[in-house]
Amino acid sequence: MKSFSIKLILSIFILIAIISCRFGDLDPRIVGVWEAAETQLTVREELSFMKFKFTHGTASVHFEIDENYNANGRVGDAVFEGGTVQVNKDLLPPKYSGVGMTVSCKLKGKIFDKDPTVTKDVEFWIYYPIEDNSFLSELRFTEGGSQFPMTLFSFERKKTPTNIN
Repeated sequence: MKSFSIKLILSIFILIAIISCRFGDLDPRIVGVWEAAETQLTVREELSFMKFKFTHGTASVHFEIDENYNANGRVGDAVFEGGTVQVNKDLLPPKYSGVGMTVSCKLKGKIFDKDPTVTKDVEFWIYYPIEDNSFLSELRFTEGGSQFPMTLFSFERKKTPTNIN
């Protein structure tokens, strides 16, 4: 019984240590204007319970992140406003998961002509390391608790905080 108690206490301590390591600071290098070239992506539409239709198209991305870590921009023809850059709240810290920050937002409008949905909740999963002039980000459809990967974008810096406007 004593051995079980020690293992339980040790397990709880390790879990707390992992969880406490997951929060860090936002990387200030993310502030600026970013663009990703046109890339193929997939939109998922739920037809009925666990029955999906997948529609393929292409889109580029324009992303503006201000010094308060607010994000606005567009994915193809769909726009988003009021997204917030946040530290990844996954159980694993960025050094293990690769995802350092996320941006949650609602896309308004169709991404491309054949996009079947007019609005959708999405997240950008921003991968570490963030270089001075580039980063990778996965776009995920997150409506209704989904985590459907739509595509991976490679972003290039177009303007830095000192030359925005």
